[in-house]
Amino acid sequence: MAKRKTKRDERKRRLLFLIFLFVLTIAIGGTATYAWFTSNRTISVDPLEVNVSTVNGLQISADAINWGAKVTVDDLKDAKTNTYTGAVNQLPRTLGAVSTIGNVTTGTLDMYYGTVATAEDGSGKYLLTATKQTEANCYLAACTSKYYVAFDIFIKADADMDIVLSGNSGVVTTDIEEGGVVIASGDRGIQNAARVAFLEEGHIDSGGSVSSIQAAKNATSSEIWEPNYNAHTAQGAANARSVYGITVATDGSAGRLPYNGVKANLTGIDIKETYNSANSTYFGSVPITYETTDINTNDIDFRVEDATLGTAKLQKGITKFRIYWWVEGQDVDAENNATGTGMQLNIEFAIK
Repeated sequence: MAKRKTKRDERKRRLLFLIFLFVLTIAIGGTATYAWFTSNRTISVDPLEVNVSTVNGLQISADAINWGAKVTVDDLKDAKTNTYTGAVNQLPRTLGAVSTIGNVTTGTLDMYYGTVATAEDGSGKYLLTATKQTEANCYLAACTSKYYVAFDIFIKADADMDIVLSGNSGVVTTDIEEGGVVIASGDRGIQNAARVAFLEEGHIDSGGSVSSIQAAKNATSSEIWEPNYNAHTAQGAANARSVYGITVATDGSAGRLPYNGVKANLTGIDIKETYNSANSTYFGSVPITYETTDINTNDIDFRVEDATLGTAKLQKGITKFRIYWWVEGQDVDAENNATGTGMQLNIEFAIK
């Protein structure tokens, strides 16, 4: 009898041990972080805070008709309704993880929205599916299936001139409020995965046709700005190690991290294989035109006559730009822990 009891107790101990191992495995797996928000979360930008302004006498407009020193989300919305009916200003309430290598098709940036699912074969792999997006004119609640911000602005110059993105430009974290009550705050690092792109769509002399500059979609390339390349949270640094095998410091002392963006529709690729040369059909190196080394203190040469930069002055007259703002899914900082706070985009153009 005692012998039978001993065997029964031994089986119980083994069962408890196996259960413990199972629970431990789940716990370890649950603490891993990956790019692309494996929980497929979104990032709140509600209220949507996008401010594009000018100083030193530069003029800016949402429609190439009404000029001033600042363009806000309300200006973009009103322009579509009244004076720029052809506008496609995509202004969603939340952002999702998307990716691009900066290719432009018919004046719009090729953007791919990614979702992640666990492999059904029991391997535990996270599989990425990404689909090219189409843009729509929409505002907040009406943008339920749009995952990045895109809008047009116009800049007027009285002469050819050098202009910069001033040190007041950047992407910063914000609180999330509901009914006037803060429900989420703190720096979780989502701003470190932010990107901004500029497409120069066309130019007219000051006396040219407004309708022609509104309709211009002549951009064939983009300029991508990574505003917070030199900062990583501890979770972002851990993500860099676990997914990409890159060791980074939270102060960004390793410099800007190169990364691959999505360039074609793809289905079910292991997110750890995005740097695999065998997947070059779907991923490619991303050229970064501008990076901010110290927000609020350093200007960025945006349109400056400089042979070494290969850029030119902003031309006299009216120039149309299309601006994009998104969370780059291929950034090491685009991981689950980063969600839970809001973001704000500020762009300020100034004469150099």
